[in-house]
Amino acid sequence: MTDAIAREPSPTRPTPAYSPGGIASAYVFLAGIFLPLLALAVELLAHASDAQLRIDPIPTPLHALWILTVPLACAWASFRPPQGERAHRRLRACIGFALVTAAFYALVYAVATPLAMIAVLAAGLGLLPLAPLLSFGALLVCARATHRPLAPRGFPLALGLAAGLAIVGTAWIPRLATGYAIDAALGDDAARRATGLWVLRNVIPERALLDRCYFEDPAPPFESDFGVTGRGEGARSRARSAYWLATGKSFNAAEAPEPWLALGRTRSLRNERDERAGVEIGGRVAQLSLSGSRLDGLLDPDALTGYLEWTLTFANAGNAPAEARAELLLPPRAVVSRLTLWIDGEEREAAFAGNAQVRGAYQDVVQVKRLDPALVTQCGPDRVRLQCFPVPPNGPMQVRIGITLPLDPLSAERAALELPRIAEHNFDVSDALERAIWLRSTRAFVDTDGGSSATDDGGEPFRWSTAVPELGLSA
Repeated sequence: MTDAIAREPSPTRPTPAYSPGGIASAYVFLAGIFLPLLALAVELLAHASDAQLRIDPIPTPLHALWILTVPLACAWASFRPPQGERAHRRLRACIGFALVTAAFYALVYAVATPLAMIAVLAAGLGLLPLAPLLSFGALLVCARATHRPLAPRGFPLALGLAAGLAIVGTAWIPRLATGYAIDAALGDDAARRATGLWVLRNVIPERALLDRCYFEDPAPPFESDFGVTGRGEGARSRARSAYWLATGKSFNAAEAPEPWLALGRTRSLRNERDERAGVEIGGRVAQLSLSGSRLDGLLDPDALTGYLEWTLTFANAGNAPAEARAELLLPPRAVVSRLTLWIDGEEREAAFAGNAQVRGAYQDVVQVKRLDPALVTQCGPDRVRLQCFPVPPNGPMQVRIGITLPLDPLSAERAALELPRIAEHNFDVSDALERAIWLRSTRAFVDTDGGSSATDDGGEPFRWSTAVPELGLSA
Protein backbone atom coordinates (compact mmCIF):
# COMPACT_ATOMS: atom_id res chain seq x y z
CA MET A 1 0.00 0.00 0.00
CA THR A 2 1.41 3.27 -1.01
CA ASP A 3 0.98 6.14 1.35
CA ALA A 4 -0.10 9.28 -0.31
CA ILE A 5 1.68 12.24 1.08
CA ALA A 6 -0.35 15.40 0.91
CA ARG A 7 1.76 18.40 0.19
CA GLU A 8 0.77 22.03 0.20
CA PRO A 9 1.24 23.69 -3.11
CA SER A 10 4.41 25.78 -3.20
CA PRO A 11 3.74 29.48 -3.06
CA THR A 12 3.99 31.22 -6.36
CA ARG A 13 5.88 34.45 -6.68
CA PRO A 14 3.74 37.37 -7.78
CA THR A 15 4.02 38.10 -11.41
CA PRO A 16 5.87 41.38 -11.78
CA ALA A 17 3.91 44.23 -13.23
CA TYR A 18 6.65 44.97 -15.68
CA SER A 19 8.99 42.43 -17.20
CA PRO A 20 9.49 43.24 -20.89
CA GLY A 21 13.10 42.22 -21.18
CA GLY A 22 16.53 43.78 -20.97
CA ILE A 23 16.46 46.26 -23.85
CA ALA A 24 12.92 47.48 -23.15
CA SER A 25 13.70 47.74 -19.43
CA ALA A 26 16.76 49.88 -20.15
CA TYR A 27 14.71 52.08 -22.49
CA VAL A 28 12.05 52.63 -19.82
CA PHE A 29 14.70 53.53 -17.26
CA LEU A 30 16.50 55.98 -19.55
CA ALA A 31 13.56 57.50 -21.44
CA GLY A 32 10.84 57.17 -18.81
CA ILE A 33 12.70 57.89 -15.56
CA PHE A 34 16.17 59.36 -16.01
CA LEU A 35 15.53 61.73 -18.95
CA PRO A 36 12.28 63.29 -17.58
CA LEU A 37 13.92 63.89 -14.19
CA LEU A 38 16.96 65.41 -15.91
CA ALA A 39 14.79 67.63 -18.12
CA LEU A 40 12.77 68.78 -15.10
CA ALA A 41 15.91 69.61 -13.12
CA VAL A 42 17.52 71.48 -16.03
CA GLU A 43 14.36 73.49 -16.66
CA LEU A 44 13.99 74.45 -13.00
CA LEU A 45 17.63 75.51 -12.69
CA ALA A 46 18.59 76.82 -16.13
CA HIS A 47 15.20 77.58 -17.76
CA ALA A 48 16.44 76.55 -21.20
CA SER A 49 12.97 76.43 -22.74
CA ASP A 50 12.17 79.89 -21.46
CA ALA A 51 15.35 81.40 -22.88
CA GLN A 52 15.55 79.53 -26.21
CA LEU A 53 11.98 78.55 -27.14
CA ARG A 54 10.20 81.51 -25.44
CA ILE A 55 7.92 79.24 -23.44
CA ASP A 56 7.71 78.51 -19.74
CA PRO A 57 6.67 74.86 -19.35
CA ILE A 58 6.64 74.99 -15.54
CA PRO A 59 4.84 78.23 -14.58
CA THR A 60 3.49 76.87 -11.27
CA PRO A 61 4.44 74.19 -8.70
CA LEU A 62 1.44 72.14 -9.88
CA HIS A 63 3.04 71.82 -13.31
CA ALA A 64 6.20 70.44 -11.72
CA LEU A 65 4.15 67.86 -9.81
CA TRP A 66 2.25 67.00 -12.97
CA ILE A 67 5.50 66.31 -14.84
CA LEU A 68 6.70 64.10 -11.98
CA THR A 69 3.86 61.66 -12.63
CA VAL A 70 5.75 60.44 -15.73
CA PRO A 71 8.93 59.15 -14.01
CA LEU A 72 6.90 58.01 -10.99
CA ALA A 73 4.61 55.87 -13.16
CA CYS A 74 7.58 54.32 -14.96
CA ALA A 75 9.44 53.70 -11.71
CA TRP A 76 6.37 52.12 -10.10
CA ALA A 77 5.90 49.79 -13.04
CA SER A 78 9.61 48.88 -13.14
CA PHE A 79 10.75 48.59 -9.54
CA ARG A 80 7.70 48.11 -7.34
CA PRO A 81 5.28 45.63 -8.91
CA PRO A 82 1.83 45.63 -7.28
CA GLN A 83 0.90 42.72 -5.03
CA GLY A 84 -2.82 42.66 -5.66
CA GLU A 85 -5.51 43.46 -8.14
CA ARG A 86 -6.40 46.77 -6.52
CA ALA A 87 -2.78 47.96 -6.60
CA HIS A 88 -2.53 46.84 -10.21
CA ARG A 89 -5.57 48.89 -11.15
CA ARG A 90 -4.02 51.94 -9.49
CA LEU A 91 -0.81 51.43 -11.44
CA ARG A 92 -2.70 51.21 -14.71
CA ALA A 93 -4.62 54.40 -13.88
CA CYS A 94 -1.36 56.18 -13.02
CA ILE A 95 0.14 55.11 -16.34
CA GLY A 96 -2.91 56.44 -18.18
CA PHE A 97 -2.67 59.78 -16.37
CA ALA A 98 1.06 60.02 -17.15
CA LEU A 99 0.41 59.22 -20.82
CA VAL A 100 -1.72 62.36 -21.09
CA THR A 101 1.04 64.39 -19.40
CA ALA A 102 3.73 63.13 -21.78
CA ALA A 103 1.49 63.56 -24.83
CA PHE A 104 0.60 67.11 -23.93
CA TYR A 105 4.19 68.17 -23.34
CA ALA A 106 5.18 66.44 -26.58
CA LEU A 107 2.70 68.76 -28.33
CA VAL A 108 4.12 71.78 -26.52
CA TYR A 109 7.62 70.92 -27.72
CA ALA A 110 6.44 69.84 -31.18
CA VAL A 111 7.92 72.97 -32.76
CA ALA A 112 11.38 72.01 -31.46
CA THR A 113 11.14 68.26 -32.08
CA PRO A 114 12.44 68.21 -35.70
CA LEU A 115 15.43 70.38 -34.83
CA ALA A 116 16.11 68.29 -31.73
CA MET A 117 16.11 65.11 -33.80
CA ILE A 118 18.59 66.62 -36.25
CA ALA A 119 20.79 67.72 -33.35
CA VAL A 120 20.72 64.23 -31.85
CA LEU A 121 21.69 62.62 -35.13
CA ALA A 122 24.37 65.20 -35.89
CA ALA A 123 26.02 65.75 -32.52
CA GLY A 124 24.19 63.72 -29.91
CA LEU A 125 22.54 66.86 -28.54
CA GLY A 126 18.92 67.96 -28.17
CA LEU A 127 17.59 65.14 -26.00
CA LEU A 128 15.82 67.43 -23.51
CA PRO A 129 13.17 68.73 -25.97
CA LEU A 130 12.61 65.10 -26.96
CA ALA A 131 12.08 63.99 -23.35
CA PRO A 132 8.24 64.16 -23.48
CA LEU A 133 8.08 62.19 -26.75
CA LEU A 134 10.57 59.55 -25.57
CA SER A 135 8.86 59.21 -22.20
CA PHE A 136 5.53 58.77 -23.99
CA GLY A 137 7.04 55.76 -25.76
CA ALA A 138 8.33 54.41 -22.43
CA LEU A 139 4.85 54.71 -20.92
CA LEU A 140 3.38 52.81 -23.86
CA VAL A 141 5.87 50.01 -23.13
CA CYS A 142 4.78 50.04 -19.48
CA ALA A 143 1.10 50.03 -20.47
CA ARG A 144 1.65 47.01 -22.71
CA ALA A 145 3.69 45.16 -20.08
CA THR A 146 1.21 45.77 -17.26
CA HIS A 147 -1.57 44.28 -19.36
CA ARG A 148 -0.03 40.80 -19.03
CA PRO A 149 -0.97 39.97 -15.42
CA LEU A 150 -4.51 39.19 -14.34
CA ALA A 151 -6.78 41.54 -16.17
CA PRO A 152 -8.24 44.03 -13.69
CA ARG A 153 -11.90 44.68 -13.52
CA GLY A 154 -13.03 47.95 -15.06
CA PHE A 155 -10.97 50.17 -17.24
CA PRO A 156 -8.25 51.71 -15.04
CA LEU A 157 -6.06 52.82 -17.95
CA ALA A 158 -8.99 54.60 -19.57
CA LEU A 159 -9.90 56.18 -16.23
CA GLY A 160 -6.37 57.53 -15.90
CA LEU A 161 -6.52 58.93 -19.42
CA ALA A 162 -9.85 60.57 -18.66
CA ALA A 163 -8.50 62.10 -15.44
CA GLY A 164 -5.51 63.53 -17.29
CA LEU A 165 -7.69 65.01 -20.02
CA ALA A 166 -9.95 66.51 -17.36
CA ILE A 167 -6.98 68.23 -15.72
CA VAL A 168 -5.85 69.64 -19.05
CA GLY A 169 -9.34 70.85 -19.92
CA THR A 170 -9.95 72.42 -16.51
CA ALA A 171 -6.77 74.45 -16.76
CA TRP A 172 -7.00 75.24 -20.47
CA ILE A 173 -10.62 76.44 -20.67
CA PRO A 174 -10.04 79.59 -18.53
CA ARG A 175 -7.05 80.50 -20.70
CA LEU A 176 -9.12 80.06 -23.84
CA ALA A 177 -11.83 82.23 -22.28
CA THR A 178 -9.26 84.94 -21.55
CA GLY A 179 -8.02 84.90 -25.14
CA TYR A 180 -11.52 85.09 -26.60
CA ALA A 181 -12.47 87.89 -24.17
CA ILE A 182 -9.41 89.94 -25.21
CA ASP A 183 -10.24 89.51 -28.88
CA ALA A 184 -13.88 90.42 -28.26
CA ALA A 185 -13.03 93.50 -26.19
CA LEU A 186 -10.81 94.81 -28.99
CA GLY A 187 -13.12 93.82 -31.82
CA ASP A 188 -15.15 95.99 -34.19
CA ASP A 189 -18.62 94.80 -33.18
CA ALA A 190 -20.07 96.91 -30.33
CA ALA A 191 -22.13 94.09 -28.80
CA ARG A 192 -19.16 91.72 -28.88
CA ARG A 193 -16.93 94.41 -27.32
CA ALA A 194 -19.41 94.86 -24.48
CA THR A 195 -19.52 91.10 -23.88
CA GLY A 196 -15.74 90.82 -23.91
CA LEU A 197 -15.32 93.68 -21.44
CA TRP A 198 -17.97 92.19 -19.14
CA VAL A 199 -16.12 88.88 -19.11
CA LEU A 200 -12.78 90.56 -18.42
CA ARG A 201 -14.24 92.61 -15.57
CA ASN A 202 -16.43 89.97 -13.92
CA VAL A 203 -15.09 86.52 -14.84
CA ILE A 204 -11.39 86.67 -15.68
CA PRO A 205 -9.06 87.27 -12.69
CA GLU A 206 -7.01 90.44 -13.03
CA ARG A 207 -3.83 88.41 -12.41
CA ALA A 208 -4.57 86.24 -15.46
CA LEU A 209 -4.97 89.31 -17.67
CA LEU A 210 -1.89 90.93 -16.14
CA ASP A 211 0.15 87.81 -16.95
CA ARG A 212 -0.71 88.27 -20.62
CA CYS A 213 0.43 91.88 -20.47
CA TYR A 214 3.91 90.74 -19.49
CA PHE A 215 4.42 87.36 -21.09
CA GLU A 216 3.48 86.48 -24.65
CA ASP A 217 3.49 82.85 -23.63
CA PRO A 218 2.61 83.20 -19.94
CA ALA A 219 1.56 79.71 -19.04
CA PRO A 220 2.27 76.87 -21.39
CA PRO A 221 1.64 73.98 -21.46
CA PHE A 222 -2.03 74.82 -21.02
CA GLU A 223 -1.92 77.09 -24.01
CA SER A 224 0.25 76.77 -27.05
CA ASP A 225 0.16 78.01 -30.58
CA PHE A 226 -2.45 75.67 -32.01
CA GLY A 227 -4.93 78.23 -33.28
CA VAL A 228 -5.75 79.58 -29.83
CA THR A 229 -7.10 83.11 -30.05
CA GLY A 230 -5.55 86.00 -28.20
CA ARG A 231 -2.04 84.79 -28.96
CA GLY A 232 0.71 85.22 -31.50
CA GLU A 233 2.49 88.33 -32.71
CA GLY A 234 1.39 91.42 -30.82
CA ALA A 235 -0.47 89.44 -28.16
CA ARG A 236 1.16 91.38 -25.34
CA SER A 237 0.15 94.73 -26.83
CA ARG A 238 -3.42 93.54 -27.30
CA ALA A 239 -3.57 92.29 -23.72
CA ARG A 240 -2.29 95.65 -22.47
CA SER A 241 -4.97 97.49 -24.43
CA ALA A 242 -7.63 95.14 -23.06
CA TYR A 243 -6.30 95.63 -19.52
CA TRP A 244 -6.67 99.39 -19.86
CA LEU A 245 -10.21 99.05 -21.22
CA ALA A 246 -11.23 96.63 -18.47
CA THR A 247 -9.64 98.37 -15.48
CA GLY A 248 -9.28 101.99 -16.54
CA LYS A 249 -5.56 102.04 -15.69
CA SER A 250 -2.29 101.21 -17.37
CA PHE A 251 -1.05 97.67 -16.82
CA ASN A 252 2.29 98.88 -15.47
CA ALA A 253 0.49 100.82 -12.73
CA ALA A 254 -0.03 97.44 -11.04
CA GLU A 255 2.74 95.42 -9.45
CA ALA A 256 4.33 93.07 -11.94
CA PRO A 257 3.44 89.38 -11.54
CA GLU A 258 6.30 87.31 -10.17
CA PRO A 259 7.03 83.76 -11.36
CA TRP A 260 6.67 81.11 -8.66
CA LEU A 261 10.34 80.11 -8.76
CA ALA A 262 12.09 83.38 -7.98
CA LEU A 263 15.54 81.79 -8.11
CA GLY A 264 16.83 82.76 -11.51
CA ARG A 265 13.68 82.60 -13.64
CA THR A 266 14.33 84.37 -16.93
CA ARG A 267 10.93 85.52 -18.14
CA SER A 268 11.19 88.99 -16.60
CA LEU A 269 14.76 89.47 -17.80
CA ARG A 270 13.85 88.32 -21.30
CA ASN A 271 10.90 90.71 -21.51
CA GLU A 272 13.00 93.59 -20.22
CA ARG A 273 15.64 92.91 -22.87
CA ASP A 274 12.97 92.72 -25.58
CA GLU A 275 11.54 96.12 -24.60
CA ARG A 276 14.90 97.82 -24.08
CA ALA A 277 15.40 100.91 -26.29
CA GLY A 278 11.85 100.52 -27.60
CA VAL A 279 9.11 103.08 -28.06
CA GLU A 280 6.80 101.74 -25.31
CA ILE A 281 7.15 102.14 -21.56
CA GLY A 282 6.59 98.42 -21.20
CA GLY A 283 6.18 96.33 -18.09
CA ARG A 284 7.58 96.84 -14.63
CA VAL A 285 11.21 95.77 -14.31
CA ALA A 286 11.84 93.70 -11.20
CA GLN A 287 14.01 95.38 -8.54
CA LEU A 288 14.21 98.67 -10.46
CA SER A 289 12.89 101.64 -8.50
CA LEU A 290 12.82 105.41 -8.24
CA SER A 291 14.95 106.19 -5.20
CA GLY A 292 15.00 109.98 -5.33
CA SER A 293 13.20 112.93 -6.89
CA ARG A 294 13.87 116.65 -6.53
CA LEU A 295 12.31 119.53 -8.43
CA ASP A 296 14.05 122.91 -8.41
CA GLY A 297 12.48 125.92 -10.12
CA LEU A 298 12.78 129.64 -10.76
CA LEU A 299 9.57 131.55 -11.52
CA ASP A 300 9.09 135.02 -12.96
CA PRO A 301 5.39 135.92 -12.70
CA ASP A 302 5.97 139.33 -14.29
CA ALA A 303 7.32 137.70 -17.46
CA LEU A 304 4.91 134.73 -17.09
CA THR A 305 7.78 132.27 -17.51
CA GLY A 306 9.42 129.62 -15.41
CA TYR A 307 12.26 127.15 -15.52
CA LEU A 308 12.28 123.79 -13.66
CA GLU A 309 15.01 121.22 -13.19
CA TRP A 310 13.78 117.76 -12.26
CA THR A 311 16.44 115.43 -10.87
CA LEU A 312 15.53 111.74 -10.85
CA THR A 313 17.60 108.97 -9.24
CA PHE A 314 17.02 105.32 -10.11
CA ALA A 315 18.22 102.30 -8.12
CA ASN A 316 18.67 98.74 -9.39
CA ALA A 317 18.76 95.99 -6.76
CA GLY A 318 19.05 93.25 -9.40
CA ASN A 319 22.06 91.50 -10.84
CA ALA A 320 21.67 92.74 -14.44
CA PRO A 321 21.65 96.26 -15.91
CA ALA A 322 18.19 97.64 -16.54
CA GLU A 323 16.59 100.46 -18.51
CA ALA A 324 14.40 102.99 -16.70
CA ARG A 325 11.53 104.28 -18.84
CA ALA A 326 8.86 106.82 -17.99
CA GLU A 327 6.34 109.03 -19.71
CA LEU A 328 6.30 112.51 -18.23
CA LEU A 329 3.30 114.82 -18.38
CA LEU A 330 4.58 118.38 -18.75
CA PRO A 331 2.75 121.60 -17.89
CA PRO A 332 0.76 123.01 -20.82
CA ARG A 333 2.99 124.36 -23.61
CA ALA A 334 6.16 123.42 -21.71
CA VAL A 335 9.24 122.10 -23.49
CA VAL A 336 12.31 120.14 -22.40
CA SER A 337 15.24 122.48 -22.87
CA ARG A 338 18.00 120.57 -21.09
CA LEU A 339 19.01 117.02 -20.25
CA THR A 340 22.03 115.96 -18.24
CA LEU A 341 23.25 112.55 -17.09
CA TRP A 342 25.76 111.74 -14.38
CA ILE A 343 28.53 109.43 -15.65
CA ASP A 344 31.21 108.39 -13.16
CA GLY A 345 30.09 111.21 -10.88
CA GLU A 346 30.38 113.87 -13.60
CA GLU A 347 27.38 115.68 -15.07
CA ARG A 348 27.23 115.44 -18.88
CA GLU A 349 25.07 117.56 -21.17
CA ALA A 350 22.88 115.97 -23.85
CA ALA A 351 22.69 117.03 -27.49
CA PHE A 352 19.42 117.92 -29.25
CA ALA A 353 18.27 116.55 -32.62
CA GLY A 354 15.19 115.15 -34.36
CA ASN A 355 13.31 112.23 -32.79
CA ALA A 356 14.41 109.65 -35.39
CA GLN A 357 18.05 110.72 -35.24
CA VAL A 358 18.38 110.69 -31.46
CA ARG A 359 16.45 107.41 -31.14
CA GLY A 360 18.73 105.72 -33.66
CA ALA A 361 21.77 106.94 -31.75
CA TYR A 362 20.28 105.78 -28.46
CA GLN A 363 19.48 102.30 -29.78
CA ASP A 364 22.99 101.99 -31.17
CA VAL A 365 24.51 102.92 -27.83
CA VAL A 366 22.20 100.69 -25.79
CA GLN A 367 22.19 97.58 -27.96
CA VAL A 368 25.70 97.71 -29.44
CA LYS A 369 28.06 99.89 -27.45
CA ARG A 370 26.29 99.46 -24.07
CA LEU A 371 27.41 102.84 -22.79
CA ASP A 372 25.53 105.30 -20.56
CA PRO A 373 22.91 107.18 -22.60
CA ALA A 374 19.74 109.01 -21.65
CA LEU A 375 17.01 109.89 -24.13
CA VAL A 376 14.04 112.27 -24.03
CA THR A 377 11.64 112.27 -26.99
CA GLN A 378 8.33 113.94 -27.67
CA CYS A 379 5.51 111.39 -27.63
CA GLY A 380 2.41 113.60 -27.65
CA PRO A 381 1.08 117.01 -26.71
CA ASP A 382 2.82 118.05 -23.48
CA ARG A 383 4.22 114.53 -23.10
CA VAL A 384 7.79 113.28 -23.32
CA ARG A 385 9.30 109.84 -22.94
CA LEU A 386 12.40 109.42 -20.77
CA GLN A 387 14.73 106.42 -21.20
CA CYS A 388 17.93 105.79 -19.22
CA PHE A 389 20.32 102.87 -19.66
CA PRO A 390 22.02 101.21 -17.98
CA VAL A 391 20.91 101.52 -14.39
CA PRO A 392 23.81 99.48 -13.01
CA PRO A 393 23.28 96.47 -10.73
CA ASN A 394 23.30 97.48 -7.08
CA GLY A 395 23.95 101.06 -8.06
CA PRO A 396 22.20 104.36 -8.84
CA MET A 397 21.71 106.33 -12.05
CA GLN A 398 20.85 110.03 -11.96
CA VAL A 399 19.46 112.33 -14.65
CA ARG A 400 18.29 115.94 -14.66
CA ILE A 401 15.64 117.32 -17.00
CA GLY A 402 15.36 121.04 -17.63
CA ILE A 403 11.84 122.29 -18.44
CA THR A 404 11.00 125.75 -19.73
CA LEU A 405 7.34 126.67 -19.34
CA PRO A 406 4.87 129.58 -19.48
CA LEU A 407 2.81 130.54 -16.43
CA ASP A 408 -0.94 130.74 -16.88
CA PRO A 409 -2.24 134.26 -16.09
CA LEU A 410 -5.23 134.19 -13.75
CA SER A 411 -5.59 137.94 -13.40
CA ALA A 412 -3.52 141.08 -13.70
CA GLU A 413 -1.76 140.20 -10.45
CA ARG A 414 -1.85 136.41 -10.32
CA ALA A 415 -0.40 133.56 -12.38
CA ALA A 416 -0.68 129.80 -11.95
CA LEU A 417 1.97 127.07 -12.19
CA GLU A 418 1.26 123.43 -12.89
CA LEU A 419 4.11 121.06 -12.07
CA PRO A 420 5.15 118.07 -14.20
CA ARG A 421 4.37 114.55 -13.11
CA ILE A 422 5.01 110.95 -14.08
CA ALA A 423 2.14 109.57 -16.14
CA GLU A 424 3.52 106.05 -16.73
CA HIS A 425 6.65 104.19 -15.64
CA ASN A 426 8.34 100.79 -15.69
CA PHE A 427 9.94 101.04 -12.25
CA ASP A 428 8.60 100.78 -8.72
CA VAL A 429 7.83 103.90 -6.69
CA SER A 430 7.59 103.34 -2.96
CA ASP A 431 4.65 104.83 -1.10
CA ALA A 432 7.17 106.22 1.38
CA LEU A 433 9.09 108.13 -1.30
CA GLU A 434 8.61 111.89 -1.06
CA ARG A 435 9.49 114.26 -3.86
CA ALA A 436 11.24 117.39 -2.73
CA ILE A 437 10.20 120.67 -4.38
CA TRP A 438 12.28 123.84 -4.09
CA LEU A 439 10.91 126.89 -5.88
CA ARG A 440 11.99 130.51 -6.03
CA SER A 441 9.88 133.37 -7.31
CA THR A 442 10.11 137.11 -7.72
CA ARG A 443 6.70 137.32 -6.06
CA ALA A 444 5.00 135.55 -3.19
CA PHE A 445 2.92 132.51 -4.10
CA VAL A 446 0.66 129.97 -2.44
CA ASP A 447 0.28 126.22 -2.89
CA THR A 448 -3.41 126.03 -3.78
CA ASP A 449 -3.55 122.30 -2.97
CA GLY A 450 -1.71 122.27 0.34
CA GLY A 451 -2.42 125.81 1.52
CA SER A 452 1.23 126.59 2.33
CA SER A 453 2.78 129.93 1.43
CA ALA A 454 6.18 130.95 0.17
CA THR A 455 8.61 132.21 2.81
CA ASP A 456 10.36 135.55 2.55
CA ASP A 457 13.77 135.81 4.20
CA GLY A 458 13.69 139.59 4.14
CA GLY A 459 13.97 140.17 0.43
CA GLU A 460 13.40 138.61 -2.92
CA PRO A 461 13.37 135.98 -4.24
CA PHE A 462 10.65 134.18 -2.30
CA ARG A 463 11.46 130.56 -1.49
CA TRP A 464 9.06 127.67 -1.04
CA SER A 465 9.76 124.01 -0.39
CA THR A 466 7.61 120.99 0.29
CA ALA A 467 7.47 117.22 -0.24
CA VAL A 468 4.77 115.36 -2.12
CA PRO A 469 3.99 111.65 -2.56
CA GLU A 470 4.08 109.69 -5.81
CA LEU A 471 2.46 111.37 -8.81
CA GLY A 472 1.37 114.30 -6.63
CA LEU A 473 3.34 116.93 -8.51
CA SER A 474 0.75 119.65 -8.92
CA ALA A 475 0.55 122.92 -7.11
